[in-house]
Amino acid sequence: TNAERAAQVAERLRAHIENEPIQISARGEAIRITISVGVASLRDPCDDVASLLKRADLALYRAKNTGRNRVAIAENQPAHLARCALQSAF
Repeated sequence: TNAERAAQVAERLRAHIENEPIQISARGEAIRITISVGVASLRDPCDDVASLLKRADLALYRAKNTGRNRVAIAENQPAHLARCALQSAF
C-alpha cells in the first residue's frame, strides 16, 4: 500500500538520522538525534486532509509511546469514513 511504501521511506530516513552525528561546533563536537514518524495515507474518496493528518498524528504518538525512534503506520480508518462508505453505497 501507499502507507507501507511511505513507511519504508520514513524508516530509511529515521535510520540515516540516527546514524549520522550532527556537528555542533567548530571543535568537532557532535550529537546524535533520533526521530519518530507517523505515517498515514488517503484510504477512501471521503477521506480528507484533516482526517489524514489526525491519523498521522495518532501514529506519531504511538511511535513515541512505544519507545521512540520508530516509524508507525496509522491504524484502521476512522468511523466517519466507514459511515461515508456506507452512505455512498446507497
